[in-house]
Amino acid sequence: MSLGLTQTEYAELVARTHAALGYGHLAARPEKVSRWENGRVDPDRSSQLAIARIHRVSPREVDRVGWPYWLHPAARRAAMYTLPWTRPGMVELLRSLEGDSRSARFPAEHSRSPVVTGPELVSFVARALGALVVPVETGREHPPMPGVVAALGRRVEVLEGMLDGTGADALRPVVAAELRLLAAVLAGRDGGGRVADRLLLLVSRVAVLGARIHETLGQPAAEEDQYLLAVRAAAAAGVPSVVGAGLAGLARLHERTGRASDARVLRRAAHAARRDRDTGCPPQPLS
Repeated sequence: MSLGLTQTEYAELVARTHAALGYGHLAARPEKVSRWENGRVDPDRSSQLAIARIHRVSPREVDRVGWPYWLHPAARRAAMYTLPWTRPGMVELLRSLEGDSRSARFPAEHSRSPVVTGPELVSFVARALGALVVPVETGREHPPMPGVVAALGRRVEVLEGMLDGTGADALRPVVAAELRLLAAVLAGRDGGGRVADRLLLLVSRVAVLGARIHETLGQPAAEEDQYLLAVRAAAAAGVPSVVGAGLAGLARLHERTGRASDARVLRRAAHAARRDRDTGCPPQPLS
């Protein structure tokens, strides 16, 4: 639940929000926040609605997903939207996901349908297409790392080949570890250049693999998380065709478990992202 606040500050914020929503007085005790975070006690409904208001989650989502599972996608969405659509922003996003200590305990897969829908989804795809219109920053080119990047690429290929023969659940921590490794290598390259782009595309491939794993396990919200990550990584690398492939994966997810209107938005976005390959025109934001 961290917003860069101490438990005392967070408890006070929840209490103020609780009162502002008309739910009455709530004791601002940091030990209560500690019990929520440790999973020993669940907040009552009015406290959950106050927490949801702080994290900009709708009451409908609180009821639909349930405690504490709506907190995980809320934290993911916050980082997904607020961090810049650039290489440094992508590195910071990967670090924020790595630091989500609740991801293993309170996984997003408990939601049975995609979480990012409607206007929020339209905003995401517009940013993805907008990132492709803006030239990718080149930064300072580093010395080549052909051996390292090639080795990382081979690791990803091996993982991709393992999905059919290895239990999907067993591969989940392996994929998470591979994303951490790629994030660490990316963080060591404070400039730009072709090597950074190749690393970002490997991140996108690993995220798509993660999406396939969660599809196999029947976990739509976790599958969605991975496709969103794949799209952002490809956009930071400035590769429209890979952005389009990620958006198409999201479209298939919404066709299976989401809303038809959201699937249509994603199909149009995937086509717009790929337009440069087909016609030589740059992708255009959705109107």
